[in-house]
Amino acid sequence: MSDPRTRRARILRGDLPTEPMPMADLLRRTPYRHARIPHQAAGDPTIERGLDLTVRVGDLMLRCGAGAPQVEGAMAATAAAAGVDKVDLDITLQSILLQARSSEGHRHTVVRVVRHTRYDYARIVAVHRLVQSLVAGEVTTEEVASRLREVERHPRNFPRWAVSAANAVLASAVAVVIGASPLAAVLTIGVVLVVAGIARLHARVELPEFYGNAINAYAATLLAGGLYAMGAADWISFGESDFAYVVAGGIVAMLPGRTMASAIEDVIFGYPLTGAGRLLAVFLSLTGLIIGIASGLGTMLTITEHSGPTSSPRTCSTCG
Repeated sequence: MSDPRTRRARILRGDLPTEPMPMADLLRRTPYRHARIPHQAAGDPTIERGLDLTVRVGDLMLRCGAGAPQVEGAMAATAAAAGVDKVDLDITLQSILLQARSSEGHRHTVVRVVRHTRYDYARIVAVHRLVQSLVAGEVTTEEVASRLREVERHPRNFPRWAVSAANAVLASAVAVVIGASPLAAVLTIGVVLVVAGIARLHARVELPEFYGNAINAYAATLLAGGLYAMGAADWISFGESDFAYVVAGGIVAMLPGRTMASAIEDVIFGYPLTGAGRLLAVFLSLTGLIIGIASGLGTMLTITEHSGPTSSPRTCSTCG
């Protein structure tokens, strides 16, 4: 019979010290869960090449707007396919940290900082398919590195004017859903296209997103106010409700919906730091929109007050 003290020590003994997260845990609940994981550490050259390719995959996906869970899964699969058996991986909103140990006992660390994010789902899909091919053994790591450069340099599938036109149609559809007239729907398209042009102008000086959203919302409100003034002068059939519909449709086109969706996804899947950063970005964007709308309405009221007796007897109850 075993010693009671031995049984008591076994029961009260703590867990083993923490180690780098196994690849199986990183790949679980991802499309790459069947990737082959090396059973032992590789040499220094293999670890260096594997980590360099892995951080490039993560950097491109993060810059294109992918969520932290997708980035982590793709990076873990790339590292495993490149010969890395265990890896420490940390992803935040703007940085990626990778660390692995070689068979010689040397620790290799790679850090990449992502300064700007611009949503491009076509590139994310291309990287996803490339990682799948690597995991399936259809391509080598050298081929993946070459094709990854092609994905980075490939132009967007749709020109900027097409994206602006699509956003304008979306804003018009929202205005129609909430009750806008056909004329107001068409004018909404024009307002959004003009605001898109203004956005391209101030994008040249790389204004922070907060100020850019405030300028865009201010311009959209003033443009809608100008249309209302034309309606007050009986030049077009444009009333107070149409003014509100045009402003609402224009604002919908500027809402950070994709960032909000990514933030919620990050929080749900256990990335609170990245999710909190995205939520803060959403809050700042919405604050800029609110300030822009309020400033636009304030400017309209100021112009109306100083117009004096020459102003039209119709007043904007929506502004008041």
